[in-house]
Amino acid sequence: MAELATGAVSSLLVVIRNEAVLLRGVRDDVQFIKEEMESMNSFLAYLGRSTPPSGEHDEQVRTWMNQVRLLAQDCHGCIDLYLYSGNPEIHRAKSKLRRHLWWVYWFLRKLYAQHRAAVHLQQLKERARDVGERRLRYGVEVPGKSAEAVAKSLGRGASAMPGGGGGGDEEDEDQLVGPWGIMAAGDSGGGRRASIEPRTLDDYVEAKLWEWVRSIPVNAGESLSMVIVAPYTYQVQDLLALVDEIWVSQGLGYQRIVLVDIQAVHPDSMRLRAKDVLFYILRELKHAKSRPHPYHKEQDPEQSDLDPWEAYFRKLQIYNEKKMLLAHLKIKENMQAMKVHEKLQKIKGDIQDRLEKGSGLPNRNKLQGEVDKLDLDVQLQLLLQAAVAASQQEQGKNRDMQSLPARIVKKLKEHLEAEEKDKRQLEDLEEQPKHSMGIEGGDEEDDDDDDDVEGDEEIQEIKSTRIHLDEAQYAHILRKLFPKSSNRMPVQAQDKPLDKQPTTDTLDGDQIKQMIHDVKKDILRELQEGTYGKSEIRIGENGVPDQKPETDSEKIGQMMDKIEEEFKEQLKIKGLMEEIKRNLKYRRHFEQYECPLFVLKVDELTDMDVSTLEDTRNALSLLNNSADIMVVTTTKDIRLGKEYCYPQLEPIDYSLTGLYNDTMLKLTSQLKNQDNYHPQILHDILHKCEPDELCMKIFTHALYANPKRSNEELLKLHSTLQALPTSSNSIAKVMFKFSYNDLPKEYKSCLLYLAIFPPGHKISRSTLIGRWVAEGLTSKEDWSSSICQANRCFDALIARCLVYPADISATGNVKSCVVGDLVHGFITTTARKQHMVETRLSHHLARHFSIFNDLQLRSSDRIDKFFEGLSNSSRVSMLKVLDLEGCQCFAMKNHQRYLKDICNKMVLLKYLSLRRTDIIQLPSEINNLRELEVLDIRQTKVPPHATANILLLKLKRLLAGPIDLNPSNFGRIPHRIDKMVNMEVLSNVKAQHSGDLKDIGKLWQLRKLGVVIQDKDNHLEKLVQTICDLHECLRSLSITTIPVAASCEGTLSAAELPDDTGFLLKNQPKILQSLSIRGTTRKGRLLPLFIKGDKNKLAKITLSGTLLTQNDLEVLAKLPMLQCVRLQHVVCTEHMLTFKKDEFICLKYLLLEGSSLTNITFEDESARNLEKMVLSFTSAGFISGVELLPKLEELELNNTFCGRLLSSFDNAKQIAKLTLRGTEIEQDALQIITKKRSIRCLVLLDKSFGGRQNEITFKENEFLWLNLLVVDCSAVTKIIFTSGSAPRLEKIIWSSFTSLSGIDKLPRLKELEFNGSHVPDGLIEAIKKHKKEPRLKLNEPETQD
Repeated sequence: MAELATGAVSSLLVVIRNEAVLLRGVRDDVQFIKEEMESMNSFLAYLGRSTPPSGEHDEQVRTWMNQVRLLAQDCHGCIDLYLYSGNPEIHRAKSKLRRHLWWVYWFLRKLYAQHRAAVHLQQLKERARDVGERRLRYGVEVPGKSAEAVAKSLGRGASAMPGGGGGGDEEDEDQLVGPWGIMAAGDSGGGRRASIEPRTLDDYVEAKLWEWVRSIPVNAGESLSMVIVAPYTYQVQDLLALVDEIWVSQGLGYQRIVLVDIQAVHPDSMRLRAKDVLFYILRELKHAKSRPHPYHKEQDPEQSDLDPWEAYFRKLQIYNEKKMLLAHLKIKENMQAMKVHEKLQKIKGDIQDRLEKGSGLPNRNKLQGEVDKLDLDVQLQLLLQAAVAASQQEQGKNRDMQSLPARIVKKLKEHLEAEEKDKRQLEDLEEQPKHSMGIEGGDEEDDDDDDDVEGDEEIQEIKSTRIHLDEAQYAHILRKLFPKSSNRMPVQAQDKPLDKQPTTDTLDGDQIKQMIHDVKKDILRELQEGTYGKSEIRIGENGVPDQKPETDSEKIGQMMDKIEEEFKEQLKIKGLMEEIKRNLKYRRHFEQYECPLFVLKVDELTDMDVSTLEDTRNALSLLNNSADIMVVTTTKDIRLGKEYCYPQLEPIDYSLTGLYNDTMLKLTSQLKNQDNYHPQILHDILHKCEPDELCMKIFTHALYANPKRSNEELLKLHSTLQALPTSSNSIAKVMFKFSYNDLPKEYKSCLLYLAIFPPGHKISRSTLIGRWVAEGLTSKEDWSSSICQANRCFDALIARCLVYPADISATGNVKSCVVGDLVHGFITTTARKQHMVETRLSHHLARHFSIFNDLQLRSSDRIDKFFEGLSNSSRVSMLKVLDLEGCQCFAMKNHQRYLKDICNKMVLLKYLSLRRTDIIQLPSEINNLRELEVLDIRQTKVPPHATANILLLKLKRLLAGPIDLNPSNFGRIPHRIDKMVNMEVLSNVKAQHSGDLKDIGKLWQLRKLGVVIQDKDNHLEKLVQTICDLHECLRSLSITTIPVAASCEGTLSAAELPDDTGFLLKNQPKILQSLSIRGTTRKGRLLPLFIKGDKNKLAKITLSGTLLTQNDLEVLAKLPMLQCVRLQHVVCTEHMLTFKKDEFICLKYLLLEGSSLTNITFEDESARNLEKMVLSFTSAGFISGVELLPKLEELELNNTFCGRLLSSFDNAKQIAKLTLRGTEIEQDALQIITKKRSIRCLVLLDKSFGGRQNEITFKENEFLWLNLLVVDCSAVTKIIFTSGSAPRLEKIIWSSFTSLSGIDKLPRLKELEFNGSHVPDGLIEAIKKHKKEPRLKLNEPETQD
C-alpha cells in the first residue's frame, strides 16, 4: 500500500515541478498542495521502509494511505486538465487557416480552464488539509525509530535483484539496460546465471552420477558403494533406466545391472547379513535370463503387488531356498575335514600352557629377523600385547614388529589349510584340462571366438571341492576380533575415466599392516586413558603391564571361538561368491568376469547395518572385476547415507529437494567462509516445500536475486513453514510473501497490477510496459527512464518465477508472460487489500481500464454497455489507460460513435489500444487525446489515410499495420510528423511522399522505425538520408519496398546500390541491432548498405522476398554480434549454404522459409552456439552436419519437404524440443525419434500427421525421456499410451480434436491442459484412476467483449 501511495504522490510532485510556469495562475493552491504532499511523501517513504513483521500495516494505516493516494490522483488529474486546456503549443501546432487567430481561442480556453481549476484546487486544498489532520486525529503515527528498525529498513532496501533497481545508484542500473530496456548484462557472474538455468530431475541425477565417477580413483582395489535417496517408488525404475542409458548401454564401466529389492525378499524380523545379500544377488542372477531388463518392474512378476500373506509366504520360500543352498555348500563338513576346531584349540592350548608355566614372550629386541620363525600362537599373543609393550618410537625401529600383522594373516592361512594344500594341488591338476584359464566355477565353451562365456543355467549340484578362503578373508577375520579396527583407509579421490579395471585378488601386506596397526593404536590409546581392561591389568617387574593368567585364558578362548565362528561365515561367503561367479559371463578379452552394478533397494538405511554393507563390499571384491554397489533408499534423513558411501561422499538426493538444493549450494558457494553460512537450513526449507515445485522455484530464484540472506531470516522462514499445516496452498503463500517482500516498492506495484488480468491470460510485454508507465507505477521522471525501469521490473518478475514466460523471441528475450493460478490468487488478495483493483469489476472488464477508476459497472456487464452511456458519463475523464484489444463492438453503424465519445470524454488518456478490434475508421477527434503517449491500431481495418491526420504532440509510440499485412494497406505517415518530436516508436507506416521520410529525420528520439516505401529513386534517397540523420538513436529498422508498377514486380537487381545513393549514408547507425528488409529495388540491394564496418552491432537480421548473394552470406558470417537470421522466400545466387569453421560464432536462431537455399551444410566448429532451427522448404532439400552443433536444442519442421529431412537429424544428440507442422508424416516416420534420449518436448501441430492412420500409439520403451507433449492436430483423433511408454511424461496439452487413452499408465503425469469448452468424456474417471491424480486445467475460448 505504501508504495502505491508514494508512487501517486511522487508522480504529482513531478508534474508540479515540471509545469511550475504554466501553473502560476493557481500558484497559491498548488504551492500548498505541493508542500502538503512532500510531507506526506516523506511519511509514506518511512512507512514503506518500516513494514511490520507480518508484512502489512494495520487497517487504519492502510485506510489513510489509500486516502492519500486518491487525493494525489485527483490533484494530478485536476492539474492535467488545466495544463491540457492551457498549453499554447497544442493549438499552435494545429493552426492552419487560423494561424493568426489561434491565440484568441487558446486564451479564452485558458481563462475558462483556469477558473475551473481554481475552484477544484480549492476543494482539493481543503481535502489535503483534512487528510493531514485525520492522520493525527486517528493516531496514524510514525513508529518508534529504534536502531534495529532502522538497520532492518536499510537492509531491506539493499536486497534487490541484480540490475533490479533496489540497490546501487540509478546510473549504474541504467547501464544494464539494452536497447529497449531489456536487461543486457544481468549480474556479472556467468556461473551464477548458469546455475539457475532450468534442469530436469534426470539431468541433475545424471550429472551427480558422473561426479561420483570422477571422484573415485583408478584401480581402487575393492568394490565401492554409493547411496541414492529416491523417495518415490517409481523413481527406482527411472534411476535404473538412467544408469543403463549412460553407463551400461554405452559400454562404459558396467556390463549389467542387478537389482535386489531387500524388502521384497528378506524377512522383516531377521537381521540382514552379508551372506543374505549375496544370496539375493545370486538369486537375481539366476533369474536374469527370463528378464532381459530386470530393472523394469512390469517385466518382473515377483515384483507385482502382493497381499501381506502372499508376501510372507514368498519370503519364507526364499528363506528356505537360501537354507538349502547353504546346506549344499557343506560348510560343516568342510571345516571338519580341515580340522579347523582342532587346530584352533591347539593354538589355544599352547598359549594357555605358556601362561600357566609363566614362560614369557621373546624379547622384542631379540626378534630382529626372527618373526617368521615364531609359531602362530606366539605371533597371536604378540599381537595382543604389542600395543601395550611397544611405543611408537620402538615400532619405527623394529621393522619385524611392524610387519607382524601381515605375517600373522599369512601364517594363519597356512596353518588352517596345511593338510589341504596337497589335495588342492591335485584337484587343480585334474581340473586344468577343462579350465585352461584357471577360472573357478566357470564352464568355458570350446568356441574360441565367443568372448562371453555363460555359466551353468541352474546349479543342479554343488561340487564337493573344498572351499578355501583368500588372504583378504583371513584379514577380515582378524578385523572382526577387534571391532574398533573396522575403520578402513578411505579410497583417495582423483579424476578417472569410468572404464573399470581389474583388481587384485588379495589385500597386500601394506593394507593388512595398516589395518592391524590401527588396532594397536586403539589399544594403546585406551591403555593410556586407563580404560582398556582396567580391572584386569597389573604391572610386571619391568614396568610392562601384565595380565592375570585366568583372565588371559578366558580372552584367548573367546578369541579362538570367534575365529572359528568368523571362519565359518567366511566359508559361506566364499561359497556364495563362487556360485555368483558361475552366473556371470567371463570376458575373455579382459581376462575377468563381467562387471555388474549391484543395486540394493531398501526402504530405510537402518534396515541394513553399515557393517553389513562393508562385509558385502569385501565379499564382492573377491570377484576381481570392480563390481560396485548402489544403495537406493527412501529414507528421509539423507545425512545418514554418507556413512554407507565408500569412499565417503555426499549421497545423491533423487528428488526435487536434491535438485534445488544443488542449485542453492552453487548460488551460495561464495558465502562458504562466512559465519552465517548454514547450507543445511536451505535443504530443510526445500524439504518442507516438497513436492510443490513452484514453491521451490520461487525460493530458489528469490535466493538468486539476493543470495546474502541472513541466517536469522532463513531460520524464521523455516520455523514458519514448520508451523503450517501440510497444505501446499499455505506453503505457497508463505514462499510468495518471502519473495514479494524482498521486491523493490515499484516492482511490488507492478506485480499487483497483474491482478486485473485473468489467470493464464497471455500478456504482451510491450503492452504491459506501456500500461505500467501510463499508470505511473514507475517512479522515473522521464519516459525513457520509466520504460527502462519497467523493463527491468518485467525481467525481475520473470527471474523470480512470479510470472512465467509465454513467448520467447529469437534473441532470447521474453515477449509475453502469464500469471499462474496460485500467484494470481495471492496478488488479487493483496491488491484488494490495498484498494488497487476494483472488487466489483470482473477480469473481462477490469483489464480494459486504469486500475484507479470510479466506474459504475457490474461484473455481468459487457464492454458495449459501458460505451452506451459514455457520452453522459462524468466519471471517465480521469482514465489514463484504455486497452480494448480484441473487443468487437465498433462495427455496427450505431456503434461507430463510441470511438468519438472516447476521444471527447477521456481527454487524459495516455494509453489507447485498439488492436484486433473491428474499428474501420479513426475520427478526427483522435487529436483531442493530447496526453496520449501510446496509440496501437495494429491488425485493424483502419484505412491508410486515417493515420495521415494524426497530430499528438506527446505521442511516443504509433503502432500501425493492417490485418492482412499487405504493405499497400499500411497507414500513412502523419503529415505533421515533424511536430511529434517525442516519438520513439513509429511502426508499419507508409510514405506517401518523399517529404514524409525527410520529416522523420527530425525525430531524434526515434528508436524503432518500420516504414514502407515505393521503389522510387527519391523515396530511396530520402530514406537513406533519414537513416543517416538518425544514426545515433536508431536501434531497430524495418524497410519494406513495394514496386511502382506491376511490370516491375519480377525485376531483381543483384548489384549494390550505386555510389550516389550509398554516399548519402555518411554515418552508419551506431547502435542498430535489428534490421528487416522486405522486397527489392531496381537500383540494387539494400543489405550491403547496413552490414559494413567492424563495429557492427546487428544482432537480428530478417530478409524476405529479396536477393541474397554469396558475398552477402560471407559478410553475414563475420558479423560479430549476429544472433538471429531469418531468410524468408529469398532468392539466392547459389542453392548451397555452407557454415564454415569460426563463422556465425554468435548465431542462436536460424529460420529458412521458402528460400532457394535447399542444401545446408554445417562444418565442424561452425555456428557452435546455434540453439534453434526452423525449416520450411518449398522443394526437396538436404541438410548435413547437424550432429556437429553442440547446442542445437530446438528444431521446427513446417512442411512435407522438411518432414522428409527428419532422418537427417537422427545423429543430433542435443535436440530437446521437436515441433512438427504441415509435415504430414506417418507414424512409422515418428519411430526415428522414439528412442532419442534428448527429446523432452514434442509438439504436433496442424497437418503434422497425414495418411489414413488417425491414431498415435506410444509403445513400451518409447519416448522414455519425454516430459511435455503438445497436440493440436485435427488429423490425430486419438493418442494411446501403453504400459512402459513415456514414463517421464509430466504434462499433456491437447485440443478437442484428440482423445487420450491410457493416461493412468503414465507414472509421472502431473498436469493435463485441455483447450476446449467441454471436458472430454471419461477424462475425470481416468484422472481419478491415476495414482497421482494429475491436475486438470481447462482453457475455454475467450469470449468477445
